[in-house]
Amino acid sequence: MKISIVMPVYNAEKYLEESINSVLAQASSFWELIIVDDGSTDSSGKICDSFSEKYPLQIKVIHKNNEGQFLSRKCGIENASGDYIGFLDADDILDKDYMKDLSEALTTNNYPDVICFGFCRFYENEITKQYNLPADSCLYDTAEKRKELYLQIIDGTLSGALWSKLFKKKLMLENFNVSESVCNSRFGEDAYQSFSAIGNAQTILFVNKSLYLYRENPAGASEGFERKDFDYFNTRYVCELLLNFLPQWWVDDTDTKKKLYARNFNETVYYILRYLRESKSVKRKADVIKYNWNTYLLDNFNEWIVDNPYVRQSYLPVWQDLSNHKTTKIMCKEFIRKIRG
Repeated sequence: MKISIVMPVYNAEKYLEESINSVLAQASSFWELIIVDDGSTDSSGKICDSFSEKYPLQIKVIHKNNEGQFLSRKCGIENASGDYIGFLDADDILDKDYMKDLSEALTTNNYPDVICFGFCRFYENEITKQYNLPADSCLYDTAEKRKELYLQIIDGTLSGALWSKLFKKKLMLENFNVSESVCNSRFGEDAYQSFSAIGNAQTILFVNKSLYLYRENPAGASEGFERKDFDYFNTRYVCELLLNFLPQWWVDDTDTKKKLYARNFNETVYYILRYLRESKSVKRKADVIKYNWNTYLLDNFNEWIVDNPYVRQSYLPVWQDLSNHKTTKIMCKEFIRKIRG
């Protein structure tokens, strides 16, 4: 049983060697690293090639034109020879026990379709926050148990990040049928692949250990609100995916829909706040205020916002956080008034 780690790389020369070395440091030898150089213009490509030349049996490098992380991951999966697929971003690190613990979990749990595990955030070699799974180690191998897991996805307690999971290769290959818009570079595109795969899996295992270290990198793809266009963090895309999954997951009830619409709303307000906070010019702040944030909201939102207790309870802390920003308060009040009609 072999694990293939897929690593998309684009202009990641600063942390790339450290990231690759975290794979080489694994005690297990039943792995391969598939590096997809997505048209880097710095020295990333040369760094990748140097590792491949030194470890030709375990590291494979693919160079291609820049197309974004989604298609880079797809390319890596299609070229992987492992039974299972894991993911590693080019500025992050695998825990030293990643391969050992996951291999043991696979063999002792009859090779589940998916393994989910915890992770840590770190900055300059110091752990800043640890994210445990929303439940103790558990095998979701029946319809009723999987329903519990799906509800954790809906309310946002289970991360959509691909790198916090291990998948059967066949399952990943079958879950790349997503809309063309997701193939473009945007935040959260990996949640499409992650949740689609989990939604079609028969057995999902939780291993409540932190086996991945996520670097807080200001230059990373998910950072930089000042530089991103306003559609980049659009929460609607993932929420629409989850909404379409509700019937298949046996959770297509009113209460669950209210939770999903509330999540969509809360995340929208959160990103408005982030864009405003990190806007460095008056013009940029004005553009944030003028932007049509309704494009972030699910269809028929007005029907679900009225008398929704989840929204009333959850947007108030965000509102209080905005209390020292008069213009922002006015904008948010107008935003809430419009969507409530």
